[in-house]
Amino acid sequence: AYGSGDASGSSNATFESNVICHGPNAATHDSFYQQLMTNNATWTVIDRGEPTSYFAVWDLIDYMGQGDYFSRQCDLLKAEWKSMALKNMQANPGDAELLAELWTFGPLEPVLEVSKFLSNLASCLVPVDMGTFDSNLANQFESVVKLAALAAKEDPSVTFSPKEFIEAGSAGTEKLKFSVFENCPEYEVTKALMSSFTPSHWSCFDLAFTETVKNAVISLGKRDRLFNLCKRYFNSDEDDWSLCKKLIEFPAEYVKADDKEKEAYTRHLKEQLEMRDKEGLTCAQYLTKSDNFELFKCAIV
Repeated sequence: AYGSGDASGSSNATFESNVICHGPNAATHDSFYQQLMTNNATWTVIDRGEPTSYFAVWDLIDYMGQGDYFSRQCDLLKAEWKSMALKNMQANPGDAELLAELWTFGPLEPVLEVSKFLSNLASCLVPVDMGTFDSNLANQFESVVKLAALAAKEDPSVTFSPKEFIEAGSAGTEKLKFSVFENCPEYEVTKALMSSFTPSHWSCFDLAFTETVKNAVISLGKRDRLFNLCKRYFNSDEDDWSLCKKLIEFPAEYVKADDKEKEAYTRHLKEQLEMRDKEGLTCAQYLTKSDNFELFKCAIV
């Protein structure tokens, strides 16, 4: 059979698009840049995915074929990022794992391991002579660890425990304002980190000991330290409350102190023990639940 014919047809399609503009209203690139620099309220995070999806700016420059030309600038970007990341980690220790994932230009580097070491070592400190965690104690701690690191760098064959490390750095110090408490989890972490330290680690103590570390030491004197410690121990599998007991029991110097010093020390301790969380539980109540009668006796001020 043979035939012919014509046919026609039409269809409609609808497309919907959405454009969102961020940033300042600027007519030129120069004006755009100036407004960004003077008003960060116009800044917006446009993407934040999994850590594995992050792409470093210096890698982007290298990918676009400009790595050799801008190699110095890339190195400066890396160094600044490391410095900022280190400060953030010291302020928020829980970010350490995330930071390790993002540290794509090598494994967890010495400066970060030293920072973790300092954070845990600081948690083991206990003031002596009824002292407090103030700037004088923090400055002395900084001086001691830097001198100890210098000694370790000069003689890598010498191995230290954390306590011996502090002793090495305080050899010329007339009177230490703190002691290192060994019987706590943080001490074990510190000891494990030290066991793998190399000369590179000892060389970066100056870089790792930032103002953030110093402020973290001073913050140990806040009234919530003991409370947070007791609550953490109660809510975990840790059953050694020795550090809590050390912080609660009256030091030997208390007997020789005058009435004013005794009153100040007792008042500060009471404030810590009576602090409450949002459930209304006090530090002393968490100690009661520890089933540690000796510890609770120490808490009765």
